[in-house]
Amino acid sequence: FYVDAQNGNDANDGLSRTKAKKTIQAAIDAALPGETVTVLAGRYKPIVCNNKKIAIVSERGASETFIDAANTNVCCAMLSASYSGTNTLLRGFTLCNADYESPYWYSNGGGVCYGTLEDCVITNCCVRNSDTARGGACYNGVLRRCLIVDNRAVGDDACGGGCYQSELYDCVLMYNTCEGRYSEGGGSYYGTLVNCTLCDNVATNGGGAYYGTLKNCIVWRNQGRSGYDNIYYSTC
Repeated sequence: FYVDAQNGNDANDGLSRTKAKKTIQAAIDAALPGETVTVLAGRYKPIVCNNKKIAIVSERGASETFIDAANTNVCCAMLSASYSGTNTLLRGFTLCNADYESPYWYSNGGGVCYGTLEDCVITNCCVRNSDTARGGACYNGVLRRCLIVDNRAVGDDACGGGCYQSELYDCVLMYNTCEGRYSEGGGSYYGTLVNCTLCDNVATNGGGAYYGTLKNCIVWRNQGRSGYDNIYYSTC
């Protein structure tokens, strides 16, 4: 399937460039497991995928292809609602401008919930709740070669300004923040990080990483307001 924000139409079958759909969501709904959705450069609305085993791939990469929540109360990419939901692959997008708050006592994932991301940028995304907010950029995802920059988790018990309970490989986490009395893990909370760089992240405890496992990572210049600037209760 093909998607073209400028020239597409969701009434098209999406099977060629000249008959491309206009929204990524329309292509997701039409795609069968094992198929690929190719997305042309442009700015697109948030998506929901329900763990469908498909690949959503940008043609021109994250510098020219955006999933933009436009500062509305929605996650940029809700790829699954299951803890094992990593079937959907999202490659080569910038996910941005989410400001998500659920009606429950917890909020999960401003940029993305679940799924597998490759070569993506997640920036200016926020998850907030008066009680528990988890994963400003990512909640329970698998990320490879991604840039996680300038995201926030805001709540009395905020966890993971960048990522919450996620697997990260060859990623960079910068300028992410947890805001709240008991905030933990400015960059990452309860994650598995391999060959990653965490710098200039901020939380009450564990400015860089709180809990989790870090292998061959660079962790520096993070800030823990109550202590443990870089790493708190993590295995390195």
